[in-house]
Amino acid sequence: MKDLESAELKDLEQALHYEEFRKHRPRSTRIFRRNAEYLLYLLGTWLADRFELKHLQVAGRFIGKLAYRFFPKERGIALMQLGKIHPELSPAQRESWCRECFSHFGQLLTEFLGMQKIEEHWPHCLDIENEEILQEALAQQKGVLLMALHQGNWELISLYAKHARIKMNATTANFPEARVNEKLLQRLDRNGICGSTLTLKLKFADFEQITRSESRSLPFDRSSLLETGKRKLHQCCSREYPGRPIRLLGIGISNFGKPPRVVQLDFFEDLKIPV
Repeated sequence: MKDLESAELKDLEQALHYEEFRKHRPRSTRIFRRNAEYLLYLLGTWLADRFELKHLQVAGRFIGKLAYRFFPKERGIALMQLGKIHPELSPAQRESWCRECFSHFGQLLTEFLGMQKIEEHWPHCLDIENEEILQEALAQQKGVLLMALHQGNWELISLYAKHARIKMNATTANFPEARVNEKLLQRLDRNGICGSTLTLKLKFADFEQITRSESRSLPFDRSSLLETGKRKLHQCCSREYPGRPIRLLGIGISNFGKPPRVVQLDFFEDLKIPV
């Protein structure tokens, strides 16, 4: 049975080859593409801060239609995949489905950038099926692992967890453009949101992978986050695994929330006795 499944997977892998869509861009164009991605991100966040959710959705669908027209590589891959999965569809039907997918993807992109606006309407944006199974597992003090295909705004689950008071950790990857990651951190700082769990992930040259975490009762600030990350890295590289070459390094922050408000009281003002 396993051999049959492996053969089927191998046949599918051979059928879904993308060599004809590969552009083979020169390495020198990477800087241009990174700058373009950064400018698009700035434009998206600017729009998300100034327009209502319904307007963002309309703009996103329009962006998706433009992407369908001007991104022949992505359009070609999507049409080929539809042809493999649904061979019964006519070319016109595949093009219609593909165009609709691009339109929805553009909407998902602007919804992601406007996630804070979605929180204002979150009960109307998310429908949880089989919620009783989740609540039953949590009542038994069991963890729940949610695995989602990247076909929609799975980030909406975090809004549900927040309002349902469920502790949630998400495993994600940084965007390849460092300036985008820095802007995301600035947005968190501006909204007073920070994390209380730091996770260090190391992958060595032989592909062995380790993870180390540290949690605090109060959220990290920027300086304590960097100091804790450096301390964890030094501990792993110098004490636990000295001399081993590192292939991949990742640092993540989770358990986001707003730190408690600290108010400076006027001691002598509080001790005044009315005369």
